[in-house]
Amino acid sequence: MATVNDVLKIAANEIGYSRWSDPLNGTKYGRWFASYTGNTYYGQNGIPYCAMFVSWAFNQAGQSCPGLPTASCSIIRANNVNTSRHISNKYDAQPGDIVLFNWDYDGNYAGAADHVGIVELNRGSYIQTIEGNTSSTSAGSQGNGGVVARRTRDWSMVCMIVRPAYSTKKDLSASDVNDIPKQVYTGSEIAPSVTSSTGATFDVSYRDNVNIGYGTAIATGTGSYRGTVEKAFAILPSELIQYDDVDPTSWYVKSLADAVALGYIKGYAENAIGPNDPLTRGQACCMIANAEDVDLGTEYSDVVASPYYYDAVKWATEQGIVSGHDGVFRPDDPCTREEFCAMLCNWKGAPIDLEYPEYTDWDDISDWAKSAVAWCVADGIVTGNDGLIRPHDICTRAEAATMIVNMTEKGK
Repeated sequence: MATVNDVLKIAANEIGYSRWSDPLNGTKYGRWFASYTGNTYYGQNGIPYCAMFVSWAFNQAGQSCPGLPTASCSIIRANNVNTSRHISNKYDAQPGDIVLFNWDYDGNYAGAADHVGIVELNRGSYIQTIEGNTSSTSAGSQGNGGVVARRTRDWSMVCMIVRPAYSTKKDLSASDVNDIPKQVYTGSEIAPSVTSSTGATFDVSYRDNVNIGYGTAIATGTGSYRGTVEKAFAILPSELIQYDDVDPTSWYVKSLADAVALGYIKGYAENAIGPNDPLTRGQACCMIANAEDVDLGTEYSDVVASPYYYDAVKWATEQGIVSGHDGVFRPDDPCTREEFCAMLCNWKGAPIDLEYPEYTDWDDISDWAKSAVAWCVADGIVTGNDGLIRPHDICTRAEAATMIVNMTEKGK
Protein backbone atom coordinates (compact mmCIF):
# COMPACT_ATOMS: atom_id res chain seq x y z
CA MET A 1 0.00 0.00 0.00
CA ALA A 2 1.01 3.57 -0.60
CA THR A 3 0.60 6.73 1.45
CA VAL A 4 -1.60 9.70 0.64
CA ASN A 5 1.51 11.68 -0.28
CA ASP A 6 2.62 9.00 -2.74
CA VAL A 7 -0.61 9.30 -4.74
CA LEU A 8 -0.78 13.09 -4.54
CA LYS A 9 2.81 13.50 -5.66
CA ILE A 10 2.26 11.28 -8.69
CA ALA A 11 -0.96 13.06 -9.60
CA ALA A 12 0.53 16.54 -9.14
CA ASN A 13 3.46 15.68 -11.43
CA GLU A 14 0.93 15.15 -14.24
CA ILE A 15 -0.55 18.64 -14.01
CA GLY A 16 -0.22 20.33 -17.39
CA TYR A 17 -0.68 17.19 -19.50
CA SER A 18 -2.95 17.89 -22.48
CA ARG A 19 -4.55 15.43 -24.82
CA TRP A 20 -4.46 18.16 -27.46
CA SER A 21 -0.66 18.27 -27.50
CA ASP A 22 -0.10 14.53 -27.08
CA PRO A 23 1.65 13.42 -30.29
CA LEU A 24 0.32 9.87 -30.07
CA ASN A 25 -3.11 8.46 -30.68
CA GLY A 26 -5.48 8.66 -27.72
CA THR A 27 -4.20 9.79 -24.33
CA LYS A 28 -1.38 8.76 -22.04
CA TYR A 29 -3.84 7.28 -19.55
CA GLY A 30 -6.06 5.70 -22.19
CA ARG A 31 -3.10 3.95 -23.78
CA TRP A 32 -2.07 2.64 -20.38
CA PHE A 33 -5.59 1.35 -19.68
CA ALA A 34 -5.82 -0.24 -23.12
CA SER A 35 -2.58 -2.10 -22.41
CA TYR A 36 -3.74 -2.99 -18.90
CA THR A 37 -7.07 -4.43 -20.07
CA GLY A 38 -6.04 -5.63 -23.50
CA ASN A 39 -8.85 -3.56 -25.02
CA THR A 40 -7.52 -1.22 -27.71
CA TYR A 41 -10.71 0.83 -27.63
CA TYR A 42 -9.49 2.88 -24.69
CA GLY A 43 -6.34 3.91 -26.54
CA GLN A 44 -8.28 5.70 -29.27
CA ASN A 45 -8.91 9.40 -29.69
CA GLY A 46 -11.97 10.93 -28.07
CA ILE A 47 -12.29 8.55 -25.10
CA PRO A 48 -12.94 10.43 -21.81
CA TYR A 49 -10.10 9.70 -19.44
CA CYS A 50 -10.86 11.22 -16.01
CA ALA A 51 -11.38 7.79 -14.38
CA MET A 52 -8.43 6.33 -16.27
CA PHE A 53 -6.25 9.17 -14.95
CA VAL A 54 -7.25 8.39 -11.36
CA SER A 55 -6.71 4.67 -12.02
CA TRP A 56 -3.27 5.37 -13.52
CA ALA A 57 -2.15 7.50 -10.56
CA PHE A 58 -3.24 4.86 -8.05
CA ASN A 59 -1.61 2.11 -10.09
CA GLN A 60 1.66 4.04 -10.29
CA ALA A 61 1.64 4.43 -6.51
CA GLY A 62 0.75 0.77 -5.93
CA GLN A 63 -2.43 1.76 -4.08
CA SER A 64 -5.66 -0.18 -4.48
CA CYS A 65 -9.27 0.98 -4.18
CA PRO A 66 -12.52 -0.85 -4.94
CA GLY A 67 -13.55 -0.25 -8.54
CA LEU A 68 -10.05 0.65 -9.75
CA PRO A 69 -8.69 0.46 -12.32
CA THR A 70 -11.59 1.59 -14.46
CA ALA A 71 -12.62 3.96 -17.21
CA SER A 72 -16.02 4.56 -15.61
CA CYS A 73 -16.96 6.97 -12.83
CA SER A 74 -20.11 4.92 -12.25
CA ILE A 75 -18.07 1.78 -11.53
CA ILE A 76 -16.16 3.65 -8.83
CA ARG A 77 -19.46 4.82 -7.31
CA ALA A 78 -21.08 1.38 -7.50
CA ASN A 79 -18.14 -0.38 -5.87
CA ASN A 80 -17.97 1.98 -2.90
CA VAL A 81 -21.43 3.44 -2.20
CA ASN A 82 -22.48 0.76 0.30
CA THR A 83 -19.05 0.21 1.89
CA SER A 84 -16.97 1.78 4.64
CA ARG A 85 -14.93 3.46 1.90
CA HIS A 86 -17.88 5.79 1.25
CA ILE A 87 -17.57 8.88 3.47
CA SER A 88 -21.19 9.75 4.14
CA ASN A 89 -20.46 13.37 5.10
CA LYS A 90 -18.74 14.76 2.03
CA TYR A 91 -17.57 17.82 3.99
CA ASP A 92 -15.18 15.48 5.84
CA ALA A 93 -13.15 14.93 2.65
CA GLN A 94 -9.41 14.52 3.23
CA PRO A 95 -6.35 14.72 0.95
CA GLY A 96 -6.04 11.55 -1.10
CA ASP A 97 -9.78 10.85 -1.18
CA ILE A 98 -11.44 10.15 -4.52
CA VAL A 99 -14.15 12.71 -5.30
CA LEU A 100 -17.02 12.01 -7.69
CA PHE A 101 -18.92 14.87 -9.26
CA ASN A 102 -22.41 15.22 -10.63
CA TRP A 103 -22.96 18.60 -12.21
CA ASP A 104 -26.70 18.39 -11.38
CA TYR A 105 -26.33 16.61 -8.04
CA ASP A 106 -29.55 16.56 -6.02
CA GLY A 107 -28.32 14.67 -2.95
CA ASN A 108 -29.15 11.24 -4.35
CA TYR A 109 -26.04 9.02 -4.12
CA ALA A 110 -27.70 6.44 -6.34
CA GLY A 111 -27.46 8.81 -9.28
CA ALA A 112 -24.82 8.79 -11.96
CA ALA A 113 -21.41 10.41 -11.64
CA ASP A 114 -20.19 12.72 -14.40
CA HIS A 115 -16.55 13.19 -13.42
CA VAL A 116 -13.90 12.11 -10.93
CA GLY A 117 -10.75 13.55 -9.35
CA ILE A 118 -8.46 13.29 -6.34
CA VAL A 119 -8.85 15.55 -3.30
CA GLU A 120 -5.69 17.56 -2.66
CA LEU A 121 -6.97 19.86 0.12
CA ASN A 122 -10.18 20.49 2.06
CA ARG A 123 -10.46 24.28 2.19
CA GLY A 124 -13.62 24.28 4.31
CA SER A 125 -15.91 26.20 1.99
CA TYR A 126 -14.60 24.33 -1.06
CA ILE A 127 -12.19 21.57 -2.02
CA GLN A 128 -9.00 21.65 -4.04
CA THR A 129 -8.54 18.74 -6.43
CA ILE A 130 -6.32 17.25 -9.13
CA GLU A 131 -8.36 16.07 -12.07
CA GLY A 132 -7.77 14.53 -15.45
CA ASN A 133 -9.71 15.42 -18.59
CA THR A 134 -10.93 18.72 -17.21
CA SER A 135 -10.49 22.35 -18.18
CA SER A 136 -7.69 24.38 -16.64
CA THR A 137 -10.17 27.23 -16.04
CA SER A 138 -13.83 27.59 -15.21
CA ALA A 139 -14.48 27.96 -18.93
CA GLY A 140 -14.74 24.96 -21.21
CA SER A 141 -15.83 21.43 -20.46
CA GLN A 142 -15.28 20.49 -16.83
CA GLY A 143 -15.74 16.77 -17.41
CA ASN A 144 -14.11 16.39 -20.81
CA GLY A 145 -11.70 19.31 -21.12
CA GLY A 146 -8.67 17.30 -22.15
CA VAL A 147 -6.07 18.45 -19.62
CA VAL A 148 -4.80 17.45 -16.17
CA ALA A 149 -5.27 20.44 -13.86
CA ARG A 150 -5.48 21.56 -10.25
CA ARG A 151 -9.05 22.75 -9.64
CA THR A 152 -11.19 24.25 -6.90
CA ARG A 153 -14.73 22.88 -6.62
CA ASP A 154 -17.89 23.92 -4.86
CA TRP A 155 -19.44 21.31 -2.58
CA SER A 156 -22.74 21.51 -4.45
CA MET A 157 -21.41 19.42 -7.34
CA VAL A 158 -19.74 16.76 -5.14
CA CYS A 159 -21.85 13.63 -5.13
CA MET A 160 -19.55 11.18 -3.35
CA ILE A 161 -16.30 10.92 -1.41
CA VAL A 162 -14.39 7.62 -1.45
CA ARG A 163 -11.52 7.00 0.99
CA PRO A 164 -8.97 4.37 -0.11
CA ALA A 165 -7.28 2.23 2.54
CA TYR A 166 -3.93 3.96 2.53
CA SER A 167 -0.91 2.75 4.42
CA THR A 168 -0.67 4.21 7.91
CA LYS A 169 3.10 3.80 7.98
CA LYS A 170 5.20 6.93 8.26
CA ASP A 171 7.67 7.83 5.55
CA LEU A 172 11.22 7.53 6.82
CA SER A 173 12.88 10.90 6.21
CA ALA A 174 16.40 12.27 6.43
CA SER A 175 15.47 13.99 9.70
CA ASP A 176 14.57 10.60 11.20
CA VAL A 177 18.12 9.29 10.68
CA ASN A 178 21.03 10.97 12.44
CA ASP A 179 24.13 12.04 10.52
CA ILE A 180 27.06 9.65 10.80
CA PRO A 181 30.44 10.92 12.06
CA LYS A 182 33.69 10.40 10.18
CA GLN A 183 35.08 6.87 10.29
CA VAL A 184 38.69 5.69 10.47
CA TYR A 185 39.94 3.72 7.49
CA THR A 186 40.89 0.16 8.40
CA GLY A 187 41.11 -1.61 5.06
CA SER A 188 38.06 -3.66 5.96
CA GLU A 189 34.32 -3.07 5.78
CA ILE A 190 33.15 -0.29 8.07
CA ALA A 191 29.64 -0.53 9.50
CA PRO A 192 29.04 2.49 11.74
CA SER A 193 26.07 2.55 14.06
CA VAL A 194 23.08 4.39 12.61
CA THR A 195 20.73 6.01 15.10
CA SER A 196 17.50 7.99 15.16
CA SER A 197 16.58 10.94 17.36
CA THR A 198 12.88 10.50 16.57
CA GLY A 199 12.53 6.85 17.52
CA ALA A 200 12.24 5.68 13.91
CA THR A 201 12.91 1.99 13.33
CA PHE A 202 14.86 0.68 10.35
CA ASP A 203 17.28 -1.92 9.08
CA VAL A 204 20.69 -0.78 7.83
CA SER A 205 22.84 -1.91 4.93
CA TYR A 206 26.03 -0.36 3.58
CA ARG A 207 27.63 0.53 0.26
CA ASP A 208 31.19 1.64 -0.65
CA ASN A 209 32.23 1.14 2.97
CA VAL A 210 35.77 -0.21 2.57
CA ASN A 211 38.00 2.34 0.87
CA ILE A 212 38.95 5.92 1.73
CA GLY A 213 36.26 8.26 0.47
CA TYR A 214 32.56 8.29 1.24
CA GLY A 215 30.61 5.26 2.34
CA THR A 216 26.83 5.11 2.40
CA ALA A 217 24.49 3.70 5.01
CA ILE A 218 21.04 2.77 3.69
CA ALA A 219 18.29 2.83 6.33
CA THR A 220 15.15 0.92 5.32
CA GLY A 221 12.08 1.56 7.43
CA THR A 222 10.60 -1.23 9.53
CA GLY A 223 7.62 -1.46 11.84
CA SER A 224 5.57 1.69 11.46
CA TYR A 225 8.09 3.26 9.06
CA ARG A 226 8.44 2.79 5.33
CA GLY A 227 10.86 3.92 2.64
CA THR A 228 14.62 4.33 2.63
CA VAL A 229 17.07 7.06 3.57
CA GLU A 230 20.73 7.17 2.55
CA LYS A 231 23.35 8.79 4.77
CA ALA A 232 26.91 9.34 3.53
CA PHE A 233 29.85 9.12 5.92
CA ALA A 234 33.50 10.02 5.41
CA ILE A 235 36.21 7.35 5.64
CA LEU A 236 39.63 8.84 6.35
CA PRO A 237 43.05 7.69 7.53
CA SER A 238 43.42 8.03 11.29
CA GLU A 239 46.00 10.82 10.85
CA LEU A 240 43.38 13.05 9.18
CA ILE A 241 40.23 12.13 11.07
CA GLN A 242 40.34 15.21 13.32
CA TYR A 243 40.46 17.71 10.44
CA ASP A 244 37.20 19.07 9.08
CA ASP A 245 38.72 20.56 5.92
CA VAL A 246 39.91 17.32 4.34
CA ASP A 247 37.86 15.99 1.43
CA PRO A 248 38.00 12.16 1.60
CA THR A 249 37.79 11.94 -2.20
CA SER A 250 40.72 14.28 -2.87
CA TRP A 251 43.84 13.13 -4.63
CA TYR A 252 46.07 14.14 -1.74
CA VAL A 253 44.54 12.09 1.09
CA LYS A 254 47.10 9.28 1.27
CA SER A 255 50.19 11.45 0.87
CA LEU A 256 48.87 14.05 3.32
CA ALA A 257 48.18 11.31 5.86
CA ASP A 258 51.71 9.99 5.34
CA ALA A 259 53.15 13.50 5.79
CA VAL A 260 51.22 13.93 9.05
CA ALA A 261 52.31 10.51 10.31
CA LEU A 262 55.95 11.32 9.52
CA GLY A 263 55.70 14.71 11.23
CA TYR A 264 56.32 16.75 8.08
CA ILE A 265 53.14 18.84 8.41
CA LYS A 266 50.86 19.80 11.27
CA GLY A 267 47.39 21.28 11.48
CA TYR A 268 46.70 24.98 11.98
CA ALA A 269 44.26 24.36 14.78
CA GLU A 270 42.31 21.54 16.34
CA ASN A 271 40.14 20.94 13.27
CA ALA A 272 42.01 22.42 10.28
CA ILE A 273 45.11 21.47 8.31
CA GLY A 274 44.49 23.63 5.20
CA PRO A 275 45.34 21.18 2.41
CA ASN A 276 44.27 23.62 -0.29
CA ASP A 277 45.71 26.70 1.37
CA PRO A 278 48.77 28.37 -0.17
CA LEU A 279 52.10 27.16 1.15
CA THR A 280 54.02 30.13 2.52
CA ARG A 281 57.78 30.37 2.25
CA GLY A 282 58.03 30.12 6.02
CA GLN A 283 55.88 26.99 6.05
CA ALA A 284 58.02 25.49 3.29
CA CYS A 285 61.10 25.86 5.48
CA CYS A 286 59.30 24.26 8.41
CA MET A 287 58.16 21.33 6.30
CA ILE A 288 61.64 20.62 4.97
CA ALA A 289 63.19 21.02 8.44
CA ASN A 290 60.61 18.59 9.84
CA ALA A 291 61.45 16.09 7.12
CA GLU A 292 65.16 16.45 7.91
CA ASP A 293 64.35 16.02 11.60
CA VAL A 294 66.84 18.70 12.60
CA ASP A 295 67.23 20.61 15.83
CA LEU A 296 66.41 23.90 14.82
CA GLY A 297 68.06 32.53 13.95
CA THR A 298 68.52 34.50 10.60
CA GLU A 299 69.83 37.79 9.49
CA TYR A 300 66.67 38.85 7.63
CA SER A 301 65.11 42.07 8.88
CA ASP A 302 61.53 40.74 8.71
CA VAL A 303 62.13 37.45 10.50
CA VAL A 304 62.24 37.65 14.28
CA ALA A 305 62.54 35.02 16.95
CA SER A 306 58.86 34.91 17.83
CA PRO A 307 57.27 33.44 14.67
CA TYR A 308 56.89 29.67 14.48
CA TYR A 309 59.10 29.54 11.39
CA TYR A 310 62.13 31.39 12.83
CA ASP A 311 64.38 28.41 13.56
CA ALA A 312 63.34 26.59 10.39
CA VAL A 313 64.13 29.60 8.19
CA LYS A 314 67.47 30.08 9.94
CA TRP A 315 68.41 26.43 9.42
CA ALA A 316 67.23 26.38 5.78
CA THR A 317 69.27 29.52 5.09
CA GLU A 318 72.40 28.05 6.64
CA GLN A 319 71.97 24.91 4.55
CA GLY A 320 71.60 26.90 1.32
CA ILE A 321 68.06 25.63 0.80
CA VAL A 322 66.59 29.13 0.69
CA SER A 323 67.88 32.66 0.26
CA GLY A 324 66.40 36.10 0.62
CA HIS A 325 66.60 39.19 -1.52
CA ASP A 326 67.77 42.65 -0.47
CA GLY A 327 67.90 41.57 3.18
CA VAL A 328 64.33 40.24 3.37
CA PHE A 329 63.00 36.71 3.14
CA ARG A 330 59.22 37.28 2.77
CA PRO A 331 58.24 34.32 5.00
CA ASP A 332 54.51 34.95 4.69
CA ASP A 333 54.51 35.23 0.91
CA PRO A 334 53.08 32.24 -0.95
CA CYS A 335 55.54 29.82 -2.46
CA THR A 336 55.18 28.89 -6.13
CA ARG A 337 55.54 25.35 -7.41
CA GLU A 338 58.86 26.10 -9.09
CA GLU A 339 60.17 27.78 -5.92
CA PHE A 340 59.37 24.71 -3.88
CA CYS A 341 61.04 22.47 -6.45
CA ALA A 342 64.14 24.66 -6.13
CA MET A 343 64.06 24.33 -2.33
CA LEU A 344 63.85 20.55 -2.56
CA CYS A 345 66.63 20.40 -5.08
CA ASN A 346 68.82 22.67 -2.93
CA TRP A 347 68.10 20.39 0.00
CA LYS A 348 68.77 16.98 -1.51
CA GLY A 349 69.01 17.26 -5.24
CA ALA A 350 71.52 17.09 -8.03
CA PRO A 351 70.56 19.71 -10.64
CA ILE A 352 70.49 18.44 -14.19
CA ASP A 353 69.93 19.99 -17.58
CA LEU A 354 66.89 18.28 -19.03
CA GLU A 355 63.87 19.44 -20.93
CA TYR A 356 60.48 17.81 -20.96
CA PRO A 357 58.73 18.86 -24.15
CA GLU A 358 55.64 16.88 -23.23
CA TYR A 359 54.82 19.60 -20.72
CA THR A 360 53.26 22.32 -22.82
CA ASP A 361 54.20 25.03 -20.34
CA TRP A 362 57.86 23.98 -19.92
CA ASP A 363 59.06 27.26 -21.43
CA ASP A 364 57.10 29.12 -18.76
CA ILE A 365 59.45 27.84 -16.05
CA SER A 366 61.91 30.51 -14.89
CA ASP A 367 65.43 29.88 -16.17
CA TRP A 368 66.84 29.72 -12.64
CA ALA A 369 64.35 26.96 -11.73
CA LYS A 370 64.39 24.73 -14.82
CA SER A 371 67.22 22.49 -13.64
CA ALA A 372 65.57 21.98 -10.25
CA VAL A 373 62.16 21.26 -11.78
CA ALA A 374 63.77 18.83 -14.22
CA TRP A 375 65.35 16.97 -11.32
CA CYS A 376 62.04 16.81 -9.44
CA VAL A 377 60.26 15.52 -12.54
CA ALA A 378 62.94 12.96 -13.33
CA ASP A 379 62.78 11.53 -9.80
CA GLY A 380 58.97 11.45 -9.67
CA ILE A 381 58.80 14.06 -6.94
CA VAL A 382 56.51 16.28 -8.96
CA THR A 383 54.21 15.39 -11.82
CA GLY A 384 52.29 17.55 -14.19
CA ASN A 385 48.56 17.91 -14.45
CA ASP A 386 46.89 17.63 -17.85
CA GLY A 387 50.28 18.10 -19.47
CA LEU A 388 51.13 21.18 -17.41
CA ILE A 389 53.75 21.84 -14.74
CA ARG A 390 52.06 25.09 -13.66
CA PRO A 391 55.38 26.52 -12.39
CA HIS A 392 54.01 29.91 -11.34
CA ASP A 393 50.91 28.55 -9.61
CA ILE A 394 50.93 28.82 -5.84
CA CYS A 395 51.94 25.53 -4.28
CA THR A 396 49.30 24.25 -1.86
CA ARG A 397 50.12 22.66 1.46
CA ALA A 398 48.84 19.32 0.19
CA GLU A 399 51.00 19.55 -2.94
CA ALA A 400 54.08 20.34 -0.86
CA ALA A 401 53.38 17.47 1.53
CA THR A 402 52.98 15.10 -1.42
CA MET A 403 56.22 16.24 -3.02
CA ILE A 404 58.19 15.67 0.19
CA VAL A 405 56.57 12.27 0.73
CA ASN A 406 57.42 11.31 -2.87
CA MET A 407 60.98 12.44 -2.22
CA THR A 408 61.52 10.60 1.03
CA GLU A 409 59.84 7.43 -0.22
CA LYS A 410 62.49 7.30 -2.91
CA GLY A 411 65.22 7.47 -0.27
CA LYS A 412 66.39 10.95 -1.17
